[in-house]
Amino acid sequence: PIMYAYISQKISLGKDRQITAINWEPENDIISVGFNTGGIKLLKFEEAGEKDGESQLAINTNLAASHQKEIRTLSWNPHYEKLLSVDVHGKLVVWAENLGTYEEEMINESPRKPIKFASWSKNGTFIVIVIEGGNVILGSVEGDRIWEINLTIDATHAAFFENDHTVVLSNNKGEIVAVDSPNGEIFAEYDLSEDNEKAKMKKTKTAEDVAPEAGKDAASDQIVCFESNNLEGVHSRLLIALNNGSLYLVKNLRDGDMNKIELNIARIYGGCWSKSGKMFAISLMVENMQSVFLFDNNAKLLQNFNTVKPCSLVDFNYNATKLLATQQSFIFLSKIRPRHEFVHLRDKQVFAIKLE
Repeated sequence: PIMYAYISQKISLGKDRQITAINWEPENDIISVGFNTGGIKLLKFEEAGEKDGESQLAINTNLAASHQKEIRTLSWNPHYEKLLSVDVHGKLVVWAENLGTYEEEMINESPRKPIKFASWSKNGTFIVIVIEGGNVILGSVEGDRIWEINLTIDATHAAFFENDHTVVLSNNKGEIVAVDSPNGEIFAEYDLSEDNEKAKMKKTKTAEDVAPEAGKDAASDQIVCFESNNLEGVHSRLLIALNNGSLYLVKNLRDGDMNKIELNIARIYGGCWSKSGKMFAISLMVENMQSVFLFDNNAKLLQNFNTVKPCSLVDFNYNATKLLATQQSFIFLSKIRPRHEFVHLRDKQVFAIKLE
């Protein structure tokens, strides 16, 4: 194997609630965990004294109870030390660091226009906000509105692409719109179909385009991962996974380079990119086994390990030596180790270790 990965620890975060969102902050190594009760917990692992020993929690605190409903989204902004959270009723809260804790800085709540998703850009200066009905806003970290557009799709997901130069949006069915970040102009639209090897660009959108296929339950196939590594130029990748097992790795939105990865996957539960954008993880079921697969950014399989039960959410730490996976109210901490290359120099043995 190119690397080794294994589950090293299982931690319970309470009996009467389920984990619905996670995000691992790269600078201070703090994990935000959202629950179906509306609660948000912050965790930080302390390195174990032994090489393969259990990691203790250096931070284990709860944020003030701003949300009363299930947390849908969590997104860190390490450059400005902020955290945003969105619940299923469309309430958005921006938390700002203050003397080692996080306090409410801004609350946005409108019953008429509930927010469905929000995320910070890579450099932390922008925020994309997706509102029910197809309304999308790009704002600044200072609170200014840069642009606002209305889409023909009711978007549920958004991701910054090509080092923040593009905003990509999608609904749960896989209808995708690509927008230039500087001016808010749409430059491409796509529609993913599990029957096609590649997604096909649509020049126009009509009522027939958005109608569900005859005899097919459109609600049954939904996106469970829509995330970009957000690197510059040709290194940028967009990962799209549907719960029906369809997995796409998008390399170029302008040329329609949206390749479907064929792995005979029965079910996908979630996925994420490493912080460097060089590796991604997918929680899935294949051959009746619940597993997590690790790939490089060209979809080459690096390693996989079994999880016994399906894990709905996954996320990496800052250098991809640890992977967090969730299962109901439990978090599983996995360790990732590269294969060591070594040579003998007389009576010495020298190891070469490469980390992300």
